[in-house]
This record gives sequence, C-alpha cells and structure tokens, in this order.
Amino acid sequence: MRKIIVTGGAGFIASHICDSLLLAYPAAEIVIVDKLTYAGNIENLSDALSHPRVKFIQADICDYYVMLDVTRDADWVIHAAAESSVEHSFSTPLIFTQTNVIGTHTVM
Repeated sequence: MRKIIVTGGAGFIASHICDSLLLAYPAAEIVIVDKLTYAGNIENLSDALSHPRVKFIQADICDYYVMLDVTRDADWVIHAAAESSVEHSFSTPLIFTQTNVIGTHTVM
C-alpha cells in the first residue's frame, strides 16, 4: 500500500479512520481531503497531522481537477465526505445534492 486518500477526513468518523490507517499501513502515505465545512474540524486531525506520512488538502470534492490530481496513483480511496445535517438540508438542498451526488461522482 503506497497511497490512501480519505475524503471528509476532518469529520468525526473519518478522522478515526485516518488514525487507524496510520497504524495499519506503516508505509502508506495518507492524503486527507476536506472542505472544512460545519461537519469538518481540523482539530479532529491533530494527531494525524503531526505524522510525516499525512498530507492535508483543503478542497471541495466537487473540484474535478483537484480530485483528479489527488487520486492519481492512489491504491485506495475512502470516501467519507458528505453533507449530513438534516437541518441544513432544508435550507440548502441544492448544496446537499451537489456535494453528495456530484461530489461522489467526481471522486469516482
């Protein structure tokens, strides 16, 4: 395993996935992509970001060219980025569709 991408890595669950990957794959580079919206907190990655094998990229998963570059030569992509707040979905449904559908399509 050489390169693992984690989208939404600053979220609660994905940040723990990053920590687990660091332990399970000691030779792999872990690339974390997160837009840092209401759901992401950079402090969730405080341990991981101190590791020399971790690279953090603040970006939107809907950005085709960023994701094309980030995922190049990746062995795994763990896609955990999503809009998930039901309350926010009522006031901004188009943003949810954009991130959860178009963003997922872009990552794939």
